[in-house]
Amino acid sequence: MKVNTRRIKSESGLKQMLDEMYTKAKENAEPFYNLIELMKHRETILTAIHNIKSNKGSKTVGVDDKDINEYLQMNETALLGTIRNYIDNYHPSPVRRVYIPKPGTDKKRPLGIPAMIDRIIQELARIVLEPVAEAKFYEYSFGFRPFRSVAHAQAEIMGRVTRSKMYVAIEGDIKGFFDNINHSKLIKMMWAMGIRDKRYLAIIKKMLKAGYMKDGKKYVEDIGTPQGGIISPLLANIYLNNFDWMIAKMFQAHPARQLAPNPFKQGLKKVAKYHKKCQIIRYADDWVILCEDRKQAESILIKCRKYLKHVLKIELSEEKTLITDLREKRMKFLGFEFFVNKNPNSKAKRISCRSLPNIEKLKGKVREIAKDIRSIHNKRDQYGNGYIIELINSKIVGIAEFYKVCHSAHIMKRADQKIYMAAYKKWCKMKSNGQKRRWENYVIPANQVRNRPNRHGKRNDRIFYLEVDGVKIGLTKFSFTKSKMQTRIKTGLTPYTPEGRKLYERMTGKNFLKDRQTLYTIQMLKLRTKALQNKLISPRYNYEYIMNREYACNRDKCKCKCCDVALHSDTIHCHHIKPWLPLDEVNKVPNLATICKFCHQKIHGGRPNIGTAKSMQKIENYQKALKRPAETVS
Repeated sequence: MKVNTRRIKSESGLKQMLDEMYTKAKENAEPFYNLIELMKHRETILTAIHNIKSNKGSKTVGVDDKDINEYLQMNETALLGTIRNYIDNYHPSPVRRVYIPKPGTDKKRPLGIPAMIDRIIQELARIVLEPVAEAKFYEYSFGFRPFRSVAHAQAEIMGRVTRSKMYVAIEGDIKGFFDNINHSKLIKMMWAMGIRDKRYLAIIKKMLKAGYMKDGKKYVEDIGTPQGGIISPLLANIYLNNFDWMIAKMFQAHPARQLAPNPFKQGLKKVAKYHKKCQIIRYADDWVILCEDRKQAESILIKCRKYLKHVLKIELSEEKTLITDLREKRMKFLGFEFFVNKNPNSKAKRISCRSLPNIEKLKGKVREIAKDIRSIHNKRDQYGNGYIIELINSKIVGIAEFYKVCHSAHIMKRADQKIYMAAYKKWCKMKSNGQKRRWENYVIPANQVRNRPNRHGKRNDRIFYLEVDGVKIGLTKFSFTKSKMQTRIKTGLTPYTPEGRKLYERMTGKNFLKDRQTLYTIQMLKLRTKALQNKLISPRYNYEYIMNREYACNRDKCKCKCCDVALHSDTIHCHHIKPWLPLDEVNKVPNLATICKFCHQKIHGGRPNIGTAKSMQKIENYQKALKRPAETVS
């Protein structure tokens, strides 16, 4: 398939092209060419900038000391020209290497931070590659894929063990996976997938060999993919995809399944007559293979060891690769512990799989939170203490949200007790000079604090609190997060088909791929770009403004913020609430308001102030915000 970029006229056109690439790859119809031109297309670049901008890492700088704002302040013609020229003469900068703590050990993991322009190119390459790769991936690979998560992998294990009675698991651990990916083999795998654009493959090779900076010196390695790169997780999934299918062909995707009259409903029954059941569930480089008995597991493990060593040139960690009978011992995977026992709520003798938080990891996280609580008294100012409490709350909510998909209610209550014992000691020191008082002196019902109203508003549980400027800030609890078991993914769940997107919307209630409101025609953009270049209009109407006014329009549901009238292309205006802010802040979404042109004229004094009392009050508020704070002082 030679990608025809002339058919792409808008963001919807880009989605249709990616959908078509997915369908062609799924059908093994033909190889793919002209991918570089798709990377250089305006709509692809727009989408890549949006994706990077919405990521928190967009503020992190690489070796070039630039963040995303450097490119957002450019006009569109200059930005598109810069990116296209960089693709044509692609020589990536080495990544900035930093080291982050490795959970559960004293070791540190290397993390590479690419230069911002290289991140943009990687995102462009990912957008182009992902639909083809997604069509080839095994269904039960969950790591770093759209519409899939850790919770889905956890739900799949529990469902498979309970329904299929596969109680023996191989816990696989690959030794230094990301550091040992063979570049040549990876390129060959992409070629076999149908990526036949040699210019595109050359760019991937250069990404892999970009190297890293350490102590002012550049180091280049012949193997491995840098952890931290945008495209690295996708490349890692491609590298292990054949391994997934090798295991799947032992049972789930066995060739004999296709001989049944109805492969989907009857195929596995036919295979099960002659073969034992097995199933691989993988999340990035962590994987589990479920088996019926230990002898089968030992046989499969030997095959896995040989395949990884001789075909993929990577090795298993013998110390961490285990065979576990879930009826005898708990299996640890992705932060959870899995085991089987009889369901206490069932009268039948059938046993089911259950999951709990990994106790060791959870204890470590609770100790970190207790340490944060002990640091509160070191901050003498109330604002510093309020900040620490909200930082602690964000950690508690994050942990509780992660573990809410397992049987964790009693463990969360136990964690609350440890956190609140640490809080009690600190409140005694702060409020009573170290003398112990009854804990009731330091707590109030959760619905009386002002922070996190959605979480605390309906709770009567007593929580510790501090006052900041007379506002009560409460320390939340793990147990405030309700448990909700994750459902297993359904066949066909993908962002690259209309059916897959509808399925996602039904499962989550979210519209993952909602079109952004397009507020400019190509002709209008050209005129605006020319005006910027000739300095005929203010520099604040730059590329960031063009992008963010669409975000603001979607946020405001394309209605005027003053008079609430539905807007269209002839009446829609975007107002800078505080136009005196510096250039790197004035075009942020919170500073933009979608209004009609008539209200916009009223705000700037060009029309008489006539309208409803409510709309006039809003217009007056916007008029007050036009002046700098110093100008409002008489």
